[in-house]
Formats: sequence, structure tokens, C-alpha cells
Amino acid sequence: MIKLFLTYILTALAITCFGQQTEINNEKTNKHIRIPGTRVFLIPPKGFTIAKGFIGLRKGDDAFIQIYDLVGGSFYSNARSINRENFEAAGMKVYDYSEFQFDNYPAKYLYLRGTNLLNSYQLTFGDSTFSVMMMSASYPEDREMEKLLKECILSAYYDTSVRIDPFETAYFTIDESSSKYKLQEYAANIYYYSVDGVKSEDAFSPAVMITQLPAETSSTFETLIESLINGLKQNSFIQTGIVSSTEKTINGFKGYEKIVKGYFKRKKVTVYYLAFIKNDISIVFCGITHAEDDSDLKDFVTFSSTMKLK
Repeated sequence: MIKLFLTYILTALAITCFGQQTEINNEKTNKHIRIPGTRVFLIPPKGFTIAKGFIGLRKGDDAFIQIYDLVGGSFYSNARSINRENFEAAGMKVYDYSEFQFDNYPAKYLYLRGTNLLNSYQLTFGDSTFSVMMMSASYPEDREMEKLLKECILSAYYDTSVRIDPFETAYFTIDESSSKYKLQEYAANIYYYSVDGVKSEDAFSPAVMITQLPAETSSTFETLIESLINGLKQNSFIQTGIVSSTEKTINGFKGYEKIVKGYFKRKKVTVYYLAFIKNDISIVFCGITHAEDDSDLKDFVTFSSTMKLK
């Protein structure tokens, strides 16, 4: 089910009627726990534990809640496209949609059935300095589970005083001291690295992204990387060839390296992948460069070779 719902998130990225209620305000209690990697506190339903591979809560393969806490992002821009019409146009059945105040922040709430036939409650709130999205997934026939998921999401308390450690939920380490690439930004289990950690005004400057995802039991290195390449293709990437693909061992951990070439926004691009799968976690290093020579590619290989899994 995790794989189905993540596919839905990648291709697409609930408040039942509250009568006349237009505002929800929560206070943090001793039942709340902070979700690692976020400033969000929830009261978890019985049997739910902190998820691995994504940020949120999970109960086996029955249900989960995934959380995106985008500190520095704007609710007003990130939530602009969240409405009944857009979700229905994407092929989803929207049972309810509402806008209201949540903990004194503007919020949007959806209850829907996705194209993967899973039911989902989704709550997005924030302001100009942050944006939070929480989404659940469960089987439609499990009404009791849906009730628990809804109660959990609506129990959320957001503490802006919390300082998030980007590597709190990381299942890897990487040595920045040996590379020109430094951490620029962290959001929702994705680590963005740029030259000197500075956001470049040049849209074609080289960059590195390290992503953590749940690994299905049927996942292979090839299917994992192909899913990410397909994601690029949905964003105007045209693959023209494969430079190489090979298994390699990095610091005692078995990995898989793949280099592809193509065009992105009508400009030549080389994409370097190094993937690891450990238990139910997959970790992928991705370097993108528009350079004609191999200088950036060599830097990607050197930087990625310092990765270690926890």
C-alpha cells in the first residue's frame, strides 16, 4: 500500500462537515509526540509508530500518515492549487473540502479517494514562513481506522520554537569537507546540496539531491532508479542514453551506480545516481550537471563515495 500511495503523491503532488465550525485550536498535551524531522506534534493512534523511510506515523501495512513540514516555504504558494476542482480533474473522488483556521493559521482540508483506490485525509496549513501538509492513507472498508486517522491529523500542534536537525531522520552520513557541495536546504526527507551551500541564480548550475524513500520488498536498484528517472521525465527530461550502470561497494555497503544523459529544458544534461537499499529504506544520491566535460561528474563520484549508511 505504501508504494501505491507514494506513486499517487508523486504524480499528483480530508474535513468532514464541522457544522458551522470554522476554527480549530489545539493545545500541546502529554499525549502529543513530536514527529522527528518536523515541528509537528501529534497524538498517535494506538499501534502506530514512527515511520521509517518517510516522515510520519505508520501501522504496519494497514495505514499511515505522511508529513511534509516545509520550513521557509509559503503556505500561500504551496497550497494555491489545493482545491476540489483540481483533485477531481486528476481523477480523484473528493468527498469533502473545506477551508478554515487551524491553530490560528489558514488551512485547507480534503477527504478523498485517490486514483490508487485508497482513502485519504489531507490537511495543509501555514503562513508565509512555513507550510505543513499531512496526508493519511487507509483502505476504504476500514471505517474505524479512518476515524483514528482523522482524529490524529486534527490533533496536530505546531511549535515554531522547535529547531529541526536536518539529519535527525537521516539513515546516512556524508562528508562535506571533501567536496565543494554543502547542504543548502532540507525538506521532507530530501537533502539539497549546492556549490558552497548557496542557492544559485543560474538554473543550470550543478546540484546534488539525496532522497530517502521506503523500499518495498520487491524493490531492486534498477526499479528504484527507473522510478526516479520517470519522475524526471514527467518534468520535461528526455533521456537519450545510458553512459553506464554497475554495482559497486561504498564504504562496505553494496550500492548501484547509473549515469544517464539527455535533455532538460532543451539543454544537455548528465544525471548521476548512486542508490542503496538497506532493509526497508532506500537512499539515492542524485547529481545533475549541464557541463559538457566530466568535471562535475567526477565531483559527484568523489562526493558520493563518502556516504555511509547508519
